[in-house]
Amino acid sequence: MKSSLTDLFRSAFGPKDEKFRQKLSIFFVCLVISVIIWFSIKMSNEYDTVVEIPLTFTNLPKNKVLTGMSDSLVQVEILEKGIDLFRRKYIHYSTPATISLRNLSLYNRNGVYEGIVHPSAFISDIEHEHDLLGKVLSVKPDSIYLIFESQRSKKLPVKASMDITFEKQYMLYGGVVFEPDCVVVKGPSRLTESLDSAFLGSIVAEKLSKKISFDRYFDQDSVNRFLEFSPQVVRVSIPVEKYTESETEADIKIVHSREPKVKLFPDKVKVYYKVALKDFSRIEPGMISVVADFSDIDYSIDDKVRVKLESWPDFIQISRIEPEKAEFIIIR
Repeated sequence: MKSSLTDLFRSAFGPKDEKFRQKLSIFFVCLVISVIIWFSIKMSNEYDTVVEIPLTFTNLPKNKVLTGMSDSLVQVEILEKGIDLFRRKYIHYSTPATISLRNLSLYNRNGVYEGIVHPSAFISDIEHEHDLLGKVLSVKPDSIYLIFESQRSKKLPVKASMDITFEKQYMLYGGVVFEPDCVVVKGPSRLTESLDSAFLGSIVAEKLSKKISFDRYFDQDSVNRFLEFSPQVVRVSIPVEKYTESETEADIKIVHSREPKVKLFPDKVKVYYKVALKDFSRIEPGMISVVADFSDIDYSIDDKVRVKLESWPDFIQISRIEPEKAEFIIIR
């Protein structure tokens, strides 16, 4: 079979068999003409077909938000020519049909508002919008039930779930900055009343060694599906600096002691901390203070007191204190 096909192509395109090439050309011309005629006949025939059209609603009732609907699309049964069917299926893709709710009547049922839309009343608009040229036979469903809830707006701080890693010796400098740090959230009262923040979603950044900034939109997930945010985009800045670890000695200050004279051993501790290289020159003696708090000490039982940090600069991060406890004796 393979050799016979090879011989056929050689006969068709070889320089010697001119007569065979002419017959083959006539065959292909006839085949193309037949296909065109068949296609024209098919395109001129009428077909009963169902067109599914998604719906979108405009001019919603004032201070109301749409939270549910019985159907989100209509099925239009139409008798149309093949050429129109082909054009709509392969050239003009289906887009949502727009239905205005300007004159919709609402019925209050225990704080939830219901309305009914009849798609057949808007079929002329749908035909024009989607260029339906055939005869409309039916429209399903006959009725679409809409559910609305009262809308409320609330100004809330922006928050996000952070998953950030850094290159060695690099750390977050200060905190993640959101611009703006508060947005107006609008949505159903039952949702907005329970919110204490506008959740921006999960932010992931890996192996950072310098500051990054980017824009982030609020996720339209199941939680935010019925909510509107203004503004819709927030600028996220993650400041990053190179850090070094250092240490200092600090005297222990006794506080809340019921005894006038108490002696600590040791009376100093080492405080280990991390500081950004650009802030290292700002470190001064005495900036870190520690205390031994005797308010909960039972002098008849305890012989050690825990050492706590009292104050330190906000541009450093305390790693640990050594020792964490100090022995004490009462001098009488």
